[in-house]
Amino acid sequence: MSSRPLRLSLAHRVPVHRDQGTWRAALQWLIRNKLHVAACSLAATWAWGRMMGIPLLGVDLFVVPVLVLSIYQWNRLNDVLEDAVNCPDELAAAEQARGLIRVSCLLGSILALGGALLVGRATGVLVVLIGLLLGWLYAFRSRMESFGLKRLFGIKNVSSAFGWTLMTVLYPGLHSGAGLGVAFWVAAACMFLAVWTVEVLWDIRDVRGDAVAGIPSLPVVLGVPAARRLVHVGNLLIVALVGTAVLTRTLPGIWALILINPLLTFVWLRFDIETGRGWSHLLVLMQTLLLFGLGVLSGFSR
Repeated sequence: MSSRPLRLSLAHRVPVHRDQGTWRAALQWLIRNKLHVAACSLAATWAWGRMMGIPLLGVDLFVVPVLVLSIYQWNRLNDVLEDAVNCPDELAAAEQARGLIRVSCLLGSILALGGALLVGRATGVLVVLIGLLLGWLYAFRSRMESFGLKRLFGIKNVSSAFGWTLMTVLYPGLHSGAGLGVAFWVAAACMFLAVWTVEVLWDIRDVRGDAVAGIPSLPVVLGVPAARRLVHVGNLLIVALVGTAVLTRTLPGIWALILINPLLTFVWLRFDIETGRGWSHLLVLMQTLLLFGLGVLSGFSR
């Protein structure tokens, strides 16, 4: 029996009360301006630090979300061709706020670098610089054409996963001077694979616009069925890695809760809800809650 794609809209067609309309408008504003993504990076930095037993520096919880927010806001101005097909309303909002976005991206980048410089080790600052460079190169475009990492087949997803891993796992570890043991490498691998699989989900969602823009994403080049299989492969690698570490008692049992994330993405694939833009925002919110939960529970497992 085939399942019909589920759809989620942040605005229903039924009449709503004024308070409900205000709440939805606020939620739309937060999502459109990528604040939910910044919150997810904050949760990831905090959770991985606690899971790895790394003494996080307070400034790290400022640097990472501010830098991530700046990068994602910047990309709103560069994803013109594909967004015109995939999310024209979001593109229109970005074009309208173009000047403000540019100023906020510049200010956010300066604040993030300044925060990293104030406290911690030089290696941590180098990681922030690399993360900023990756984000800038991801969707770089000149006045005449677009060219960036997202236009390189296979590199598109790898660069995003690598950037998130750098900022949420490697940066706190190096910045605090903590040793990089087994927990670090497992956390880095899990973060990389988790972001990679989600990025493939987004490519499936945006396949129409990417095809029009000439972006060689995995679904565009290999087809959607093949891309879906690759997501399953990424999930299986996470399960194998975490399962082995927990069963051999290399890591505490709390790490098994990481497997909730592969389960979430499996559900997204099973019911074809990776094609809905509203559902993709919901997945980010659920992953944020999962990460915060991991951070809280890891404190009781020691």
